[in-house]
Amino acid sequence: SSSSSTTTSTSTTTSTSSLYPSLISSIASLYDAKIHLPSKPDFSDHRKNYEPSTPLGEEIMKYIGVLGAPITLAEYMEICLRDEQYGYYTNPPVMGDHDDEEKNDFDYLQQGRGHRLIGKAGDFTTAPEISQIFGECVTIWLLTQYEALGKPSRIQLVELGPGRGTLMCDIVRSARGIKGCGEDFIRALAGDSSSSSSSSGSSG
Repeated sequence: SSSSSTTTSTSTTTSTSSLYPSLISSIASLYDAKIHLPSKPDFSDHRKNYEPSTPLGEEIMKYIGVLGAPITLAEYMEICLRDEQYGYYTNPPVMGDHDDEEKNDFDYLQQGRGHRLIGKAGDFTTAPEISQIFGECVTIWLLTQYEALGKPSRIQLVELGPGRGTLMCDIVRSARGIKGCGEDFIRALAGDSSSSSSSSGSSG
């Protein structure tokens, strides 16, 4: 009997963790404060110095209340990042007043969901967004590895989590400006078979 109960518990956890954000919102909509979380603190009470609640935080609490059980960290992160209305990467853009410098920023020009996350006007920044020097340094390393591999005629350069693609743009731009190896590198990225002949010619 213990093994059967363990199996039941595991299957329940798996099915709960794989719920899509839209379904989670539907479950949260069933929330009734008197039934599900009667002892839930009033986070709007400033006298108790609670951290201000957020719409997404309220939705998660409602979801847990209706579910009647804890949720996994994976499920929590899925909701925070992908919730259709409040998710970090999926929430609608908020366009406010920006100075001229920010209006020229790629983030401002990008229309759609989940933009304005990276850069001066965003929530965080990364080395490629600060200076092109980072991409240029990476380019030198890539060309060194490319030569060590014998300058193959076809290569793939894959960046996981490219953001706006700034690093990749800096790499391509830098490589194009380096005669010989850099030019062969770009042709190999494009899958141009003429890179091999170019390499042999340059080495001669």
